[in-house]
Amino acid sequence: MSDGELSAIERSYLDRTPASAQLMQRASEYMPSGITRTLAWFAPYPIVFERGSGANVFDVDGHRYIDMFSNGLSLMHGHAYAPVDAALREALSRGTAWPGASDAQVDFAELLCDRVPGAEQVRFTNTGTEATMLAVKLARYTSGRPVVIKAWDGYHGSYDDLEVGLQGQGEDPGRVALATFGDLDSYVTALERNAGNVAAIIVITMSTTVGWMILVRLKDYICLLGHNPLEVADSPLPAIGARNASYGLHPGSRAAAGLPWQPRRG
Repeated sequence: MSDGELSAIERSYLDRTPASAQLMQRASEYMPSGITRTLAWFAPYPIVFERGSGANVFDVDGHRYIDMFSNGLSLMHGHAYAPVDAALREALSRGTAWPGASDAQVDFAELLCDRVPGAEQVRFTNTGTEATMLAVKLARYTSGRPVVIKAWDGYHGSYDDLEVGLQGQGEDPGRVALATFGDLDSYVTALERNAGNVAAIIVITMSTTVGWMILVRLKDYICLLGHNPLEVADSPLPAIGARNASYGLHPGSRAAAGLPWQPRRG
């Protein structure tokens, strides 16, 4: 695209972010598209951030932005929040990756089970992809059924079965059935087509991919047909308890994302 074809906003962006442009050109030599987080990429190149503080992030060109994403809500206190920073420093001083359980891990698991409605046990994972993959495997193993129902365009990580419905991929018969996010009838249809074979329904209760809040309660369409699949709620950790309670949900499994840190004892 020539300079004459650029819109005013595109020209303004290029003029304001020369350092980002230079760094992304370097990054592209070593990382596909110059970035490891697809969500953050956009043309002609994404902004390169230098630091964050509170609700703000700052790019390498010195511009300040309000962070409306907050790392998918896992940074509910904002960037570089002093009490979190102090807890991280204290935890790091005790070590980073032990070959077994830790006292703080036990404390944190107990705290989560006490605070999240319906939570009985916790399994910690390194990524959201790992969490949703294990939730699906657990549902299939305990139910003895193979099919998972998910929404078209619903993102639940990069586990093969949960990438069905993304980027034009259709259903995987006998393993993954698709429904339309927020459309009760489409879930009922998926349940009917796979009667007796559904292990789980996975849904993100506020979808950043589809872009609007779910309006139907999982229990409604499950009760309609008398099916009893495991419900998997895929949500950011800080919001999962309150959000599911507001919808009247008590999923059998939850896949939550947050900062992977050793909690401070207190």
